[in-house]
Amino acid sequence: MDTKLQLFFSVIAIYVTLGFVLSVFLKRNDIADVMWGPGVWLASVMYLWSSQATFGTNPIGYLSCALVGVWAARLFWHIGDRFLRTDTEDGRYSAWRKTWSLFYLRSYLQVFLLQGILMTIVAMPTLSMTLYVSPGNYNSPLVAIGLVIFCFGLIYEWTADYQLDDFKRNNKDDSGMLREGLWKYSRQPNYFGEICVWIGLFIIAISPALNADQPLAVIVAIAFASPAIIIFLLVKVSGIPMLERRRKAGEEFQDYINGTSALVPWFPHRKVAEL
Repeated sequence: MDTKLQLFFSVIAIYVTLGFVLSVFLKRNDIADVMWGPGVWLASVMYLWSSQATFGTNPIGYLSCALVGVWAARLFWHIGDRFLRTDTEDGRYSAWRKTWSLFYLRSYLQVFLLQGILMTIVAMPTLSMTLYVSPGNYNSPLVAIGLVIFCFGLIYEWTADYQLDDFKRNNKDDSGMLREGLWKYSRQPNYFGEICVWIGLFIIAISPALNADQPLAVIVAIAFASPAIIIFLLVKVSGIPMLERRRKAGEEFQDYINGTSALVPWFPHRKVAEL
């Protein structure tokens, strides 16, 4: 195995292992959520470092790392603040703590080590950009489109998270549901913004391939792994399904489901097709 590749995987493995050790000490596996954003950024930086490219030879790669860094900083601040404001473990993890046999082994493998693997996949837009190192080897309009979509998604999810946090602060008895602002048009507007962020990065990532001799399919396949895994996790695994199972199945929530799009923002109505 290439030395740089070995170092790459070693750094990620050390990062998630330290997270596991910290979770044992704190008795809180939800520290993994706090580490997610910085871990994806770390993987992006390692991809760029492995290419030995400079800003002059690969400005798009450096742009990708910078954008992932902005996204990671916002997410770290948002989740970290929530982590520090509570002294109990997130319900998902506390339920696993009660039901899993060989809890610490499964915790390391199924939470932290799996998260490390996902970090390397989500960071793949930066990996794809390291394959093309000519400073002029990218399509400027496509970069601009991707940047606009990224910024839109980041602002959109930031706004959705702020509205939700503000609602929770003003409803400490956990009564009622947020159905105003962006949450009027989507049950998970923060997830919609998150998906836009990674679609934007994907578009930026494929811009060098349009002006390169290498097959377009290679760069598209590598870069698309990121939004594909994000969409799959949010829509089918740990996002919408898990959150909505935890909500009260009362009349108000059923009315919200029937009248509000699950993910993509749309005008509220009485019945919408589920995504």
